[in-house]
Amino acid sequence: MKSIRVVAEHKYEVSIDKSFDRIRHHVPEGAVWVTTQSLRDILPIDFPTNRTIIVPDGEGQKSFDSLKELLEQCAARGLTRSSTLVGVGGGATTDLVGFAASIYMRGISWIAVPTSRS
Repeated sequence: MKSIRVVAEHKYEVSIDKSFDRIRHHVPEGAVWVTTQSLRDILPIDFPTNRTIIVPDGEGQKSFDSLKELLEQCAARGLTRSSTLVGVGGGATTDLVGFAASIYMRGISWIAVPTSRS
């Protein structure tokens, strides 16, 4: 696994790896995973059933309705300011999760796990 330390307004580390098993070790216990059904079906990740939110596929998820549904599911699961969302998918998914995390309870932690089907 390669890591890059980013020093900006907030310091953080970017980890790069092809193995979901090693990436998973960087995800806090109790994090809520967000992905699409099509990715959930094909990725070698054992998504925790009670901590996984499924969002629509593709650019269609970039809507207020999708954002509202994701925020409502976060609230229904009792996420707090110390919770973490993990967005697994393409740009539409990670954009949606990042924006939702930034406005839920004035901002919670989130992790992007970008994927590519090619």
